[in-house]
Amino acid sequence: MPDTFGIGETMKIAVFGSLGSLPSLDYAASLAVITGILAGKRTLVIDFEEEHRQLFDSSDHAGDANLSRLADMFIAKGSFDSNYLKAQIIPVTPPAPWGVWPEGRRFDFIPGPATLAPAYLHRLAAQRGQSFARMMITTFSDLNFELIVVNLGRLVDTLCGEEFIKVADLFVLRAEDSTTVQNRISARRRPYSTKPESEQTISIREMIAFPDSQFVTALASSKYEESIARVSLAWAESKYLFPSIGSQLVDGQGRKIKPYRNILDLFWG
Repeated sequence: MPDTFGIGETMKIAVFGSLGSLPSLDYAASLAVITGILAGKRTLVIDFEEEHRQLFDSSDHAGDANLSRLADMFIAKGSFDSNYLKAQIIPVTPPAPWGVWPEGRRFDFIPGPATLAPAYLHRLAAQRGQSFARMMITTFSDLNFELIVVNLGRLVDTLCGEEFIKVADLFVLRAEDSTTVQNRISARRRPYSTKPESEQTISIREMIAFPDSQFVTALASSKYEESIARVSLAWAESKYLFPSIGSQLVDGQGRKIKPYRNILDLFWG
């Protein structure tokens, strides 16, 4: 068994990555919407993506909180505690068209830096990146989250990425084609044989990602069957995360959301 650095049984870790130019943050955030906002589970998203995107209103932004502050602290001191990590967290609330939501219906977010300095990327890709990831994983156990979503972006082939994938309950990799996936990560799969993996080639025609105003509608309508919203529900319902979560989804008025099911769900669900 890989060393899980003291992660408890109640905490799940989902890791997203990408090969080539495909983005992965929309997919990571969409999973967080399902668990953190619609199901009310304590969910944290950590964004290593090189192309930083804002997933929150400016009013939500807590000062200069971001991932690079953790990296700077680690390089300077060799460690950081859970309080310093918590200081980098920004709450992400549903967009206004979704209505007013009760307290706690959100997910938390540690954004990447607004400007990426070369030294920052080097630290995460080189040997210190492996140690940095180990420090984060160790600290997770003090945060009391039910799901940690790590968006690696294109750091999936680095030592930093390896550490997160080792402990992942779900690993989703975006790539243009399956041949690229096999050529790039097949050699790295062996160390993760005791952890479930899901490398997926994804082609979505209707891009309904957070914070799209149709995200909730997409879950209950056959019209949006191939949207990111529905794909993220399938991941959330996997046996590696929360199989019964589809029955726990509610909208801003507290009404249960009944996900649309097609005939194939009866056989695959």
